Amino acid sequence: MGTITEAPKLIALIEDDEDLATLVRMALEEAGSWRVVVMHDGDEAFKYLPKLQADLILLDVNLPGLDGISLYRILQGHRATRQTPVLLVTASQEWQLRRRGIETRSTAILRKPFDLDDLLERVEGMLAS
Repeated sequence: MGTITEAPKLIALIEDDEDLATLVRMALEEAGSWRVVVMHDGDEAFKYLPKLQADLILLDVNLPGLDGISLYRILQGHRATRQTPVLLVTASQEWQLRRRGIETRSTAILRKPFDLDDLLERVEGMLAS
């Protein structure tokens, strides 16, 4: 009888900086054997995220097109994505996020610039729960 292996978790990375997106994608795939789908703007993410069924969404706040805060609100209200954990990646300060309507106590936030080890630790924790 064969062993049952769990399929790798799927992470959706929405980041407009192509170099950073490539670096993060490679780090995630190597460190955790996770599958990573990269999108570079909010409009593309809005179109594909509800169908993607990602296990985790890494979402840059400052995106071209539909910005990350607006996309975050849409995802929180959408039946297919409201239970999906979201890690907001931002250079904004906590007060700036609160002013834009993001409750920072209930949302996972990673500040830019970040250390890749910190990112991987946060992702592991969020995917384990």
